[in-house]
Amino acid sequence: MNNRLPWEKQKGESRQAFEAFSTYRDMGPARSHTKVAKKLGKSLTIISRWSSKWNWVDRVSEWDKELDRKNREAQIEAR
Repeated sequence: MNNRLPWEKQKGESRQAFEAFSTYRDMGPARSHTKVAKKLGKSLTIISRWSSKWNWVDRVSEWDKELDRKNREAQIEAR
């Protein structure tokens, strides 16, 4: 059973693959595989392979939902 949150390093995920995912995750709405590849000096092929293998699109979607949830909580608290 995997108790890790989707935006955390996953079991079996290499340090390099997680670094690339973290870079992708933290780029926000303007994120792209091409930008990650360029920033990390990796080929687009390996970035795309890691993205597919480690389910980046779904993981980053969950991250975006978490950020939205925390933002809404902060707005409610501020009122």
